[in-house]
Amino acid sequence: MTAPLFFNWINYLQLNQDLIEQGINAEEAAIAHYNKYGMKEGRNYTKVKKVVFLISHEDSHTGACNVLKNVKKFYENNDIPVVMLFLYQVYNIDIASYIKNIAQKNGCFPIVICNTLVCSSIVRKLSNSNILTYWYIHEWIDNQQPFNVFGINDTDVFNPPIIPIFISKMSCLNIKQYVPNIKNEKIIYNGLSKQFLQNKKNETPEKEVHKNDNDVIISIIGSVCPRKNQQKFINDVFYKCKDKYENVKLVLVGQIHIQLQINDEYKNSIIIVGEVKNALPYINMSDIIVSYSKNEVFPLNILESFYCGKPVISSNVGSIDEMIINNENGFLFDCDDYNSCLKYLHNLIENIDVRQKIGENGKNTFLEKYDENITFQEFLKLPEFDWKKYLELNHDLVEAGVNNEELAKYHYLYCGINENRKIFT
Repeated sequence: MTAPLFFNWINYLQLNQDLIEQGINAEEAAIAHYNKYGMKEGRNYTKVKKVVFLISHEDSHTGACNVLKNVKKFYENNDIPVVMLFLYQVYNIDIASYIKNIAQKNGCFPIVICNTLVCSSIVRKLSNSNILTYWYIHEWIDNQQPFNVFGINDTDVFNPPIIPIFISKMSCLNIKQYVPNIKNEKIIYNGLSKQFLQNKKNETPEKEVHKNDNDVIISIIGSVCPRKNQQKFINDVFYKCKDKYENVKLVLVGQIHIQLQINDEYKNSIIIVGEVKNALPYINMSDIIVSYSKNEVFPLNILESFYCGKPVISSNVGSIDEMIINNENGFLFDCDDYNSCLKYLHNLIENIDVRQKIGENGKNTFLEKYDENITFQEFLKLPEFDWKKYLELNHDLVEAGVNNEELAKYHYLYCGINENRKIFT
């Protein structure tokens, strides 16, 4: 039988010490024994595993970054090694060679997941390699937020072999309006760990917010910016709400990108917390969560609010209607429809039982659909190295004796990846 081209013979002898006692102590002898006897006897050696490279556009506590950090924890909890990288670390390096070197050094098949459209430059570099690369897309494209905002001036970067991962069905359809030739896309809904959320929601808030017994706290979670629309909510909704209900307060949690204009008479009722590492304590202390955004996809703060059992009122943008069923586990209104938003707020402020019921329904929605142990299982199902396809595309390897899964993996990792041999059609 033809000896395999790539075989961890040292590890084979380490795991089968009796062979050394028989005088098998060199590469040629170890390979000959494995071919003639080892496979039939089921003798072991360390097989090629996978390593996942996660590349994030930034290191922050914003939604997309937190999702990727949660993916990292999920892989690690399933005993899959992860290398976490950030765009600023890899922007000016040969990323393909960097990944190849780490994968070969550790004997692991590389899988790359690039996070957000901002990582398009890295995706483009990897598209010219034969490294299996997924593009984890969280954004929503429209006239106010076109591709060039993310540094994408042409959509060729979406072409195979890059495989997009979308966080909802609607976000997939949104991108396909502009890039109809996308193929092999995957949809993996955002998810969160209920144990993690339970621990985080009970932490002490980083910045104290005083709440009296009769206060009703309305909170908006997310960066204070034009897209999140907090200024318009304050002008069109909160002032009117405060005029009617003296005990109402507004809490804003998130990075501050714009200076809000607040009338003097309402300043004591609007608490701007700013950026925090953990927003859960603020959600947990709130009575009502509002999302007044002009543009969203599948926001984590709604999932966090669901888990905390808080009623959510949201503009019906992006994929939010995949999360919220109106009047069942939350309330939806058309973007900037302040009258509808006010109507829902009045109902929740005046009716504690409605608050509780909607909150309970939201909690059940989370437990049934968005626990990461449900949604993130899809990451474990992502297509990996197709060894049969690899041999089909590289006929000469079969003739050289590479004729099974492990040999194909070893060949790809220690030779094919450097020769840029095809692994995709």
